[in-house]
Amino acid sequence: MTRAIRVLALAMPLAICVAWFHLLAPTTAWTTPVVWTVSAALVVGALATTWASWRSTATPHLVIGVGLLGSQAAIIACSLAGIRLVPHDLFPDRRLAIVVGVALVLAIVGLVRHRMWARWLGLALGAVGLCSGGLNAIHYWPVTSAPDLAHLQWSMDMYLTAWLLFVSAFGGALVVANLASPAVREACIAKAPHSTWTSSHALVRSLRWLVISAFAAVPMLLVYAWIQPIVPATQTSALVLAITLTCGGILAIRGKVAGALLLVASGGGLLAQTALTALYASDRQIAGYYAIFWIPAGLVAIACAFHLFATLSRRR
Repeated sequence: MTRAIRVLALAMPLAICVAWFHLLAPTTAWTTPVVWTVSAALVVGALATTWASWRSTATPHLVIGVGLLGSQAAIIACSLAGIRLVPHDLFPDRRLAIVVGVALVLAIVGLVRHRMWARWLGLALGAVGLCSGGLNAIHYWPVTSAPDLAHLQWSMDMYLTAWLLFVSAFGGALVVANLASPAVREACIAKAPHSTWTSSHALVRSLRWLVISAFAAVPMLLVYAWIQPIVPATQTSALVLAITLTCGGILAIRGKVAGALLLVASGGGLLAQTALTALYASDRQIAGYYAIFWIPAGLVAIACAFHLFATLSRRR
């Protein structure tokens, strides 16, 4: 794991510089002071992550991870207050902004206190930003190779949109790289050394992954339900699953068996949600996009159910 984190940390500054060169070399007409400040901050964050990965201590990773999550929370706060940092509506749905903002604050407070659940929540939020931003940014790469002089305003909007998506992707990747550090994991374990969550038992391992994947699925279920219900018949079920996954995750973290059972059942519901959405969607590409966030939790739920059944069978 340490080697993988170091490789990712080494690759991040290069990847960010390549993306910024692609967007900034053709033209800077679309940029603002905020764009330059955030772009520079991400480069610094990537270099700091590289440095921290070689120190193998938790504090630098936690400082960087909390700083990135805090920056996102501040951006959401500005958005809710009506302060537009860029000429783009970052959170078109206030309900989603509030939910994500609350999750970010919880993760930050928990990480400062070295809580295991906060690390999982931070990893999930980072993974969502990485995948959501990265998957969408790919589509903007060709149209940002050079300005379209015939449609200049549209072209400048494309540059800004692509930049925002890359910021989400790189910011999420840096959060994951820092919080996935073994040093951060050990620091969280040291806070509760006798917790069941520190066990290497197959059931506990699968349940840990189920909690993380469930937390990652919830934001995209809310995006689907509140912003882009491409299959109206599955809009309500997406909202219900978001609620049950959240409740299941909270109960599981508190050591309640009911939480594990609720997560497993909700994971099965996610697979059904994915299948029905894909079956009736008019745009299969969008359905596939949501499937990337929903299927992992469903598959991990199956594995968790298997380990749970095996564990209960051995105890009889």
